[in-house]
Amino acid sequence: MSKKFDKKTLVIIVVVIALIVLGVGGFAFWNLRKRQDDQNSLGATAKCGAVFQCIDKLDPNSSLEEMNKTVGSEAELATEDEKSKIYKWTLADDTTIEARIETYKNESTGETKSFTTLSINYPENLARHDADFSRWDEIQSKMNQEEGITYDEFIEMVGGIDGTISEKAQDSKKYQWFDNDGGYLSASFDDQTTKCTFATGRI
Repeated sequence: MSKKFDKKTLVIIVVVIALIVLGVGGFAFWNLRKRQDDQNSLGATAKCGAVFQCIDKLDPNSSLEEMNKTVGSEAELATEDEKSKIYKWTLADDTTIEARIETYKNESTGETKSFTTLSINYPENLARHDADFSRWDEIQSKMNQEEGITYDEFIEMVGGIDGTISEKAQDSKKYQWFDNDGGYLSASFDDQTTKCTFATGRI
C-alpha cells in the first residue's frame, strides 16, 4: 500500500508543479499580450492614435500649438534653458513624445529662428527584433563612399526590415533596428536625398 501511495503522491506532485508552471507561463504571456494591446490602443488617450501613428502625423515644422492639436492634448514643459525648451506628451507610463525647441538669434539681423526635433521613448517590445546585421561592414563601406547609402538600400542590407522611427527633425529622420540577440542600429537620413548621414549601434 505504501508504494502505491508514494506513486500517487508523486503523480500528484508532478501534476501540481505542471499546473503551476503552466499558470505562471500563461499569466506571463497574457501580461505581455495585454501590455502590447495597451500600447497599440493608445488612441484611447491620444487623438493622433498610437505612438508611431502620432510621430508620423506630427510635423516638426509646425508650431507647438498645432502639434498640441494633432496629439489632442497640451504638452507639458519638461525642461528649459536659455536656448531650448523640451515639451513632453505622455501617452502611457513608459511611452512619451518629446519636442525639443531650440531658438537661435541672428546677431547681425536680430532675427530669431526656432528648430524643432521630435523624439519618442517607447518599450523595445513594440519594435521588431528580427533585423540582420551581418552586412554591417558593407553598410559602413557604402556610407564612406561618395554616393553613400539611401534609406531603401539600408533596409535591404538589414534583412528587408523597415526601421522604427525614433526621431524627426525639420530636415531629417532617425530610425532604429533591433535583432534577436540584443543588438541594435540607429541611423539618421536626410529628407531630401534619403541618404544616411550617421549610423551607430551595438552589433
